[in-house]
Amino acid sequence: MAWRFYEAPCTVAGLTGACSWHSAGMERSWFPVPPDGCSDIVWREIQPGAWHARLLPPTTQGFLHPVKPGERLYGVRLLPGQVQALFSMKPGTIRPGGVDLGVGFRLQAPKPSRREDAGLALTDRIMRALMTGMGPREVAEGFGLHSRTLRRRVQDAAGCPPKELQRMWRLRRAMFVAVARARPDWSDVAVGAGFTDQSHLIRDCRNLMGETPVDIHHLMRQGHLSVSYNTCEAQPG
Repeated sequence: MAWRFYEAPCTVAGLTGACSWHSAGMERSWFPVPPDGCSDIVWREIQPGAWHARLLPPTTQGFLHPVKPGERLYGVRLLPGQVQALFSMKPGTIRPGGVDLGVGFRLQAPKPSRREDAGLALTDRIMRALMTGMGPREVAEGFGLHSRTLRRRVQDAAGCPPKELQRMWRLRRAMFVAVARARPDWSDVAVGAGFTDQSHLIRDCRNLMGETPVDIHHLMRQGHLSVSYNTCEAQPG
């Protein structure tokens, strides 16, 4: 299986931080998808040169995605809040099967009104604050929001409460540090990412990914999973 994942800093359809990925199955295989509150637009090649697109709901639980022999997929992964900018819908309301975008769909840069643009910009700053490790209470106070208002904004944008989004991205930070090391000191990795201790990291990894940090580290080192992004490619079609 050929599997490549690219991440920010980059821009897709005018959205900074969005990233692209693609896979091609030479044999029946799978790839693990980490939880991060992001939403994917996935194009599946249904015949040579014809791509069918679907918008998927935010990923709030890690899972294994099957790839059939010969199947070609291309995706754009949108940060929490960016679905609202592109489609004027709340990601948290997208059903598990996703939204059918049809054949030949192409992303277009959003053109929100000034009021919508201000709201989307605020949501983007809130998401990035939570993803970099700020706690929900600190974020609410920093942006002058009531805790219920913050919770509603994050739930709409990421499909999960603020505390859960912070938890998912804490795990991402830990694994990003770990993958650069052949033999990570898991205690140091855990504390450096904001976990109480190594046991805390192991529990969260099992709950969110269904695997231990050591198992995820092995997948990442083998190139089956990525938590770092560096570039973008053109859309299919």
